[in-house]
Amino acid sequence: MVGGRRYLIAYCRTPAEVAAHVDLADLVEVTDFSAYRRL
Repeated sequence: MVGGRRYLIAYCRTPAEVAAHVDLADLVEVTDFSAYRRL
């Protein structure tokens, strides 16, 4: 744990190897682009 957050350290060569450890959807940052829309 670092700063209250849990980190998994692994050496993976492919996304499939990463998926064996974590849900890949959890690695995606969700950004609200509607705030950047020009009218």
